[in-house]
Amino acid sequence: MAGEIRIDCYVAVLEKFKREYPNAYFDVITRKVIPGWTTQASVLSPTWDLLNMAKKEHWAMDQYYRNLESQFMNDDTAQVELEWLRELVRKGNMLFLVCFEKNPAECHRTFVKQLIEREL
Repeated sequence: MAGEIRIDCYVAVLEKFKREYPNAYFDVITRKVIPGWTTQASVLSPTWDLLNMAKKEHWAMDQYYRNLESQFMNDDTAQVELEWLRELVRKGNMLFLVCFEKNPAECHRTFVKQLIEREL
């Protein structure tokens, strides 16, 4: 039985969700390191160059996602991370993809969810 991928959690409410779902897995997919949470930026976050370009040129989300997909497909470490997350879900785990943006429709975690689900 496959698990569930959720994108309704963001950094500001992370602790609340962790208390509410103590058995879930939370993957913070941010470029910025969160003290006490992770030792490095996530490979499933946009590079600063990509993020800055998207903001500067006011890309629509579909253009941003195309460029983000290219970044991930050309990064073996990102591919390994995506497959590891797929395996968590395949085994029935609840997975929360977490970033800073409150609105999932304006956040790359929506696209990461789609990438994971493509191969479930």
